[in-house]
Amino acid sequence: MVRRPATGRWAPLPVEVAVDGARHVRRIPGISVTRVTDLAAHVQPNRTPHRVRLEHALVHAASAARTDAEALALLADACQQGRTTATRLVDALEGDCRLPRRRFLLEVMRDVATGTYSVLEHRYLTRVERPHGLPTARRQRAVRHGRTSAYRDVEYVGTGVVVELDGRLGHELAADRWQDAERDIDSVLAGDITLRLTWKQVLDPCRSAAVVARVLRARGWSGTLRVCPAAPASYCVEQWSVAGP
Repeated sequence: MVRRPATGRWAPLPVEVAVDGARHVRRIPGISVTRVTDLAAHVQPNRTPHRVRLEHALVHAASAARTDAEALALLADACQQGRTTATRLVDALEGDCRLPRRRFLLEVMRDVATGTYSVLEHRYLTRVERPHGLPTARRQRAVRHGRTSAYRDVEYVGTGVVVELDGRLGHELAADRWQDAERDIDSVLAGDITLRLTWKQVLDPCRSAAVVARVLRARGWSGTLRVCPAAPASYCVEQWSVAGP
């Protein structure tokens, strides 16, 4: 059910029915038809009524989301709830070459499935740091605190500003969260400040650049933000207010 804004009344959502791409069906009020190539391979025949496999339904819903962030959140929530895994989502995406946003989702899910987050780190470099004129950072620099050592994702050497890029989706082990907290505490004790960015922040690169710039300026950076070519100039400039004068 969905509430209609004009009347405030509740109205039923259409029933979504998947049919094989080769079939031709007539329109019926209240039913939304989705054509699926090789439908039999995507159906759970042991369920009554038969239904499309969860992963196939998820990637189709994600591909139709309004933004990349919403698409990614949809898949992340399904993984976090234990309903599926990144590996299964990769299989579903690889099996459907016509999905909008497929390349982006496939890159991210492959990255998550293998336990690495290079796609997020690359996106920060190419969408946040470089286009907006932020200083060039050092990456994966080894640091040592007492008997423990760690690698910093992004470090603006000389400013004491560290950016950690957290691309995890799905279940997080408590030990992983505690280890991240310890790293952040160690940075503070060393006189540094850590900004921990997730996919949500990196997918809004103009705002993230403005936030990072504000922190860098507080630590002595005197550079100037640039308007990036990936977003409307008006939006990019609007975000500069976040960074201050």
